[in-house]
Amino acid sequence: MVESYLHLFLKKRAIDCLSQAGYATYLEPAWSPVPYVQWQNYRPDVLGVKTAQDVSEYAFVECETRPRLERISKKKTSTISYQTKLTGTSNIRLILVIPAGTLRNLSMKVRRQWEIWIIDRISGTINKIDRMNN
Repeated sequence: MVESYLHLFLKKRAIDCLSQAGYATYLEPAWSPVPYVQWQNYRPDVLGVKTAQDVSEYAFVECETRPRLERISKKKTSTISYQTKLTGTSNIRLILVIPAGTLRNLSMKVRRQWEIWIIDRISGTINKIDRMNN
């Protein structure tokens, strides 16, 4: 199946943003490139890894050109596991990247699990909505 230009654009902008924030990025990795993180029956569009002496952060990015709750809830993010380090903290971020104008298609339930990045198709500007704290 051929990816749409919009889907490729969303992935590229997510990679650019993560790279600027100091993440190493991996496009559609079938398995984890780092030993501390694993998943099954899942393949993120983009994986971002940022490690320092006292903190490790893993960003799992899903790009949806037509976001719908049904589609997002089928993602197997519950199979993601990671090993924490004794000398620092580890954090997993789930990031949903969508085109501007499609937020209305999503339920507020999505915000409990996902950060939402809204990308303008023309300018490439990213507006970020943090995950809701429960």
